[in-house]
Amino acid sequence: MKQNVVAVTPDTTVERATAIAQSNKVGSLPVLENGRLVGIVTTNDLFYKILNPLMGIGEKGVRLIIYGAGEAGQAQGVMECIDRSGVKVKAFCTMASSKDIKNDLFVQLDTEDATRVLTQLKELGFSADIRAYQP
Repeated sequence: MKQNVVAVTPDTTVERATAIAQSNKVGSLPVLENGRLVGIVTTNDLFYKILNPLMGIGEKGVRLIIYGAGEAGQAQGVMECIDRSGVKVKAFCTMASSKDIKNDLFVQLDTEDATRVLTQLKELGFSADIRAYQP
């Protein structure tokens, strides 16, 4: 047991709780209200609240990764292409690229077949792939 327990309050945002857990290298945080334990938040809870919605994890549809398209101008071109195709965007985010110095754009589409969108993106000069998702 630790004597100096790192804790949060019920009004702590998930972003702040994530930062606190990471900076203190802990996997769970007691939630205290007026010095009384009212709950516990785990890093797994934070995945469900932050990462899953951003990435569309657990959502039906197809996730695309568009390499190096995480900057505003490129992302706008990708979104315009998707809009013209008539496919709904369920979620999107950018992350550091493993292939480039630019951020990659991840887009979760509300479709089971994104091959037409993928083809159109490649015709516009984007490098993109369907990112496999295994539930």
